[in-house]
Amino acid sequence: MTLAVLIIGCVSNTAIGLMAGGFAALHSYYIANNLTSFEIGLMIGPRENPYGRGKTRYDNWIEVFGPNKWQWPFPIPIKISKQPRNTEEQIILIEHSLSNL
Repeated sequence: MTLAVLIIGCVSNTAIGLMAGGFAALHSYYIANNLTSFEIGLMIGPRENPYGRGKTRYDNWIEVFGPNKWQWPFPIPIKISKQPRNTEEQIILIEHSLSNL
C-alpha cells in the first residue's frame, strides 16, 4: 500500500510540475513579446509585433516588472501620486508626456 501511494504521489506531482512549468514558460514568452493570449489567437502567420517596446525582449520584460530586479518576485504596488507636489514636478510631468508623443 505504501509503495502504491508513493508511486501515485510521484506521478501526480510530476504531472502538476510539468503543467506549472509549461504555464510559466508560455506566460514568460507572452511577457517577453509583449502579447496577451487573446492577441496570440488573432495572429495568423508570422508578422511583426506592433506592441514591442524596444529592441530586445528584455525591454518588454522591464516594462511589465519594472527596472529593479530585486522586486520582481515580490509584486508590491508602488503608490504613485497623481498630483504633483510643486512646479518642478509639473514641468517634469509635462516634459515626460511630451516626450512620449
